Amino acid sequence: MFYPLRLIHKISDETFLVLFVQTLHRLGARKIAVFGLGDLIGCTLAEIYIFQSNGSLCVDNINAAVKPFNQKLISLIDDLNNKLSGAQFTYIGSSAYTDRGLSVADAPCCKISEDYQCIESSAPCESPNNYIFWDGLHTTEMVNLVTAENAYTAQDSDNVHPMDIKTLVHSTHQEFMIYQLKKRKFGRILV
Repeated sequence: MFYPLRLIHKISDETFLVLFVQTLHRLGARKIAVFGLGDLIGCTLAEIYIFQSNGSLCVDNINAAVKPFNQKLISLIDDLNNKLSGAQFTYIGSSAYTDRGLSVADAPCCKISEDYQCIESSAPCESPNNYIFWDGLHTTEMVNLVTAENAYTAQDSDNVHPMDIKTLVHSTHQEFMIYQLKKRKFGRILV
């Protein structure tokens, strides 16, 4: 379905997401993973440079604003699972993983320009696997691999709801509904 630009500006982000997901469902999509906002957006170097962190490692008020957004997104996922016939949606959270040997969190892997992106043709750092940020905005491949691994196999089950992508892919609709009910009843299911 096509949504004219003038209409998109008049509806809320939540309404647009619901319309978009309903359109995917109408076109036949039944298993959809929706990624939340990274819960450490305020830790990107650009945010720290722009808003100052006052001695903290992050801009705390930005990170605080992300949490209610993601909670609302989880509620929306639950609603969509209940309302759309045969649908199986899951929420995937994103986190920064500094406990995996990524030791450089306060500098980018490349020299950055005024827009916080790498200066073209500049040499990157020698050990990008030790860095969290490639430039002032984007995480390195190592962080992205850890995020993908967690999304697929629930390395951190607090960051997926109701299940990880591997379970979503291999589940039937009936298994999905049972899994959802168990998670609601017992809070957290270990996979």
